[in-house]
Amino acid sequence: MIISEIFKNRLKSLAGIKNTIQEAKNHKNEYGCLMLEIKYEGWDDILKIIDKDDLYTAEEGFGLEKNPHVTILFGFHDNADIDKIKNLTKEHCSEPVEILLKNITMFENVENKYDVLKFDVKCPKLNELNKVMTDNFDYTSDFPDYHPHTTIAYVKTGTGKKYVSKKEDLSVLCDNFFYSTKDNKTTYFKI
Repeated sequence: MIISEIFKNRLKSLAGIKNTIQEAKNHKNEYGCLMLEIKYEGWDDILKIIDKDDLYTAEEGFGLEKNPHVTILFGFHDNADIDKIKNLTKEHCSEPVEILLKNITMFENVENKYDVLKFDVKCPKLNELNKVMTDNFDYTSDFPDYHPHTTIAYVKTGTGKKYVSKKEDLSVLCDNFFYSTKDNKTTYFKI
């Protein structure tokens, strides 16, 4: 049976789409990440201010941030020793860490796909911990300066500006850290 060139090209195109979808499903982070978990009773009330029609949901894992956290360092290489990370964290944070959630701000995704709504976070202890981690581990980062924040939501491009506002600082005590490997294996630990 002779298959036309158009049909062959269509089959190749469909095979390419299938491969691209499969690659996206199999995507893994390239690095490890140390984070501070935020447990704030009023988090659901904060999320209610976001209009559901504004949410960016074109990709899995976006929309509202249901598990708020502050990243301490993203970019740990495979040789990072989780026990050393835990010990250094506990050494520098021997009691719950007080963070201040400051104004709601935003930044645009570099690909202009969505806006990221976030609280700026003020906490000298997190800056100190970031420095300890960068001084003690191999890591890769595109960001030379550490600016702690916690994501609130991913919204459609251009809609983020309407949520930017000055808020009264929210003080939250946190004592749960977690480390996630590039394969999304997560280790939780308290200080």
